[in-house]
Amino acid sequence: MPIKNSEGCIIGVIQLVNKFNNLPFTKNDENFVEAFSIFCGMGINNTNMYEKAIVAMAKQRVTLEVLSYHATAPAEDATKLKVKTIKLA
Repeated sequence: MPIKNSEGCIIGVIQLVNKFNNLPFTKNDENFVEAFSIFCGMGINNTNMYEKAIVAMAKQRVTLEVLSYHATAPAEDATKLKVKTIKLA
């Protein structure tokens, strides 16, 4: 039985084999496995989304660090600019 994500794409499979006492699988067994495959699909999908969120947060952190680095000036540069006269147009 396929395990599908929220878009309906197959992301895995689930299979039942060897029921106890060599009994055949019933419609109830099939319904249970179908519900379980939906649950598995949701779990796999949530894990994928969480992983993407973690990667996006890491990229954001690096971006903010780079922007912060380029937005700062050494104290001596700030002091030089503070005393410098700016000509008016």
